[in-house]
Amino acid sequence: MIHSSIKTISGIGDKTAEKLKKMHITVVEDLLYTLPYRYEDGTHLRDFAHADFDHNRTYRVRLLKKGNIRYLKKGLKLQQFTVTDGVDVGEIALFNMPFMDRKLRIDDVYYLYGKPKYFKGKIQFTGPKIYTEDEKKAALSITPIYPLVEGIGQGSMKKYIQNALSDVEVPSIVPAYLRKRYGLLTEDEAIRTLHRPDSMEAVNRARQSLVFSEFLCFQLALGRFDEKRGHEGFVMDHEELSDAILSGLPFELTDGQEAAWEDIKDDMASPRRMERLVQGDVGSGKTILAFLAMARAVASGYQAMMMAPTEILARQHYEDAFQLLLPLGVRVELLTGSTKPAKRREILDHFKTGACDILIGTHALFEEDIDAERIGLTVTDEQHRFGVMQRERLQEKQSKSDRLIMTATPIPRSLGIVMYGNTDISSIRTMPKGRKAVETTVIGDEGLEGAYAFIERFLQTGQQVYVVCPLIEENPDLSLHAAESVYRYFKRTRFKRYGVGLIHGQQSPEEKNAVMEAFQANDYQILISTTVIEVGVNVVNANLLFVFDADRFGLATLHQLRGRVGRGDNKAYCILHSSNRSLKSQQRLGILAQSSDGFYIAEEDMKLRGGGDFFGTRQSGIANFRVGDLFEDMDIMRYAKIESDAILKGGHLNVSEEPDLLAGVEAYEERIRGV
Repeated sequence: MIHSSIKTISGIGDKTAEKLKKMHITVVEDLLYTLPYRYEDGTHLRDFAHADFDHNRTYRVRLLKKGNIRYLKKGLKLQQFTVTDGVDVGEIALFNMPFMDRKLRIDDVYYLYGKPKYFKGKIQFTGPKIYTEDEKKAALSITPIYPLVEGIGQGSMKKYIQNALSDVEVPSIVPAYLRKRYGLLTEDEAIRTLHRPDSMEAVNRARQSLVFSEFLCFQLALGRFDEKRGHEGFVMDHEELSDAILSGLPFELTDGQEAAWEDIKDDMASPRRMERLVQGDVGSGKTILAFLAMARAVASGYQAMMMAPTEILARQHYEDAFQLLLPLGVRVELLTGSTKPAKRREILDHFKTGACDILIGTHALFEEDIDAERIGLTVTDEQHRFGVMQRERLQEKQSKSDRLIMTATPIPRSLGIVMYGNTDISSIRTMPKGRKAVETTVIGDEGLEGAYAFIERFLQTGQQVYVVCPLIEENPDLSLHAAESVYRYFKRTRFKRYGVGLIHGQQSPEEKNAVMEAFQANDYQILISTTVIEVGVNVVNANLLFVFDADRFGLATLHQLRGRVGRGDNKAYCILHSSNRSLKSQQRLGILAQSSDGFYIAEEDMKLRGGGDFFGTRQSGIANFRVGDLFEDMDIMRYAKIESDAILKGGHLNVSEEPDLLAGVEAYEERIRGV
């Protein structure tokens, strides 16, 4: 059975199962879907006159001569072999492989798989794969290369997968009419082709078949969530509170905010339940729209809930809402994981009796048994930080309530269409007047001392600094800056004249809140942090961001971090440090240095990283795709959505009439629940 333990596969015992578990391989299906991450295509046979210097190819040669082993330096041995393709002469250079001297024989024929170069006027192969004449079939075939874990080699992984293929058959999820329409293989045929390919064309077709299957299940799962909720909503059209807020603001809404607010008002006045995503760059003013919407719900006789991903952000929203809404008679409460039991019971009782109009909090909101009869609106901030099922569970408290979801990570339009197909999208592309672009610079290790000097001069102006690191603690396997080490260095040595604070994800909510309060009070002039400050932290006096090892972050994350500075009237700076001097790394960071447009950066980030990595690991609220990539396979996703909509509307079949399809969709729903 495909869902049986991997220990049912021949050759896999307890020890091997434990190793595979580190790769999240626990059942046979996991093993079969451990697909090759690349292939060595040996089917292209070349001679030296037609050598391919850009790609690995196969070359048939005869060994002419063995060179002596040379000791270049301690621990490095080189041996060269002279070969011919029958016309021209070339060389093989092997490092630290003395056993090959015994294995290779003069005048024997061999097949080399590798990418040659010219060296001293000759074709030379450095460390190619070498096959004997008896291994010709393997040499001229396509070899899958798998991801591995310590203790399991390529040969073992291939053996386990082949044993699994001989024992089970993968169910056919995609209905036959869709396979025919798009020229797809069954899932079983596709899996077998990817593990035993006879051509790269077959590999591409097999992969596309699995991608379509995966995307179809994904779209059907989202569609079924939407069906369960229904579309009936509350009519909320009282504007007196929101108008009072607008008239009291010390600024005017931007054109983008105005347009988004009109969209929200129209949705809330309709008897159809609102499903709207508001996306806008860091600092574009999304939060005020959430407050306006919640005020409108309260004025219409309903309550509202707002969920934020961190306690710091939830507390900030609460404080802002309290100041803005209390003078208007709107009662706001805060509920987080650190709320004391007695206070928690009091808050929930207030919400139940109507003594609380708006409840703001973290994931604690969907864990509580909240009386939801009068919830007219739920707001989810930084929606990509929550799993699909977390958002659904908040919505399930009152299926008719309107839903407003917000993100400061702009989603490329092409992605938004398929990921939020049943959700209307409002994009705020204009920034508030006076908001200055953050001056961004990229430096290498040689620029560190100069950067420290700049930080020193900046601190002397009375302003504050964020310093972000990729790690919390030092890792001997990674040459990266760790927050705790940098904190000690800054506090004890480099910036000991200043107050230095430390905040990271392993601290308790109480510790993090205390640190942030001290930073906001300017008790700390420097805050050493991980990306915990990425979302929502607002300290107007902090106008310099320094990021160690910036190449280890996605562009969207770096842009979010950069949004922490430049929130006041002072000029703001961002310094991105990277030891990685590769062209790709410098191109990526160069995009940030050249642009402050989050939408443009999001598009470029998606192109460079691939859609599957766009949101970061397991934060997206989207189950990580096993095969598909949201950027490369966008066209397949569009077709999958078209067919999903048709299936759910009854245009072709009922999901329940296709047991394998239903099982696939339900399995995918379980994967989403696990995010």
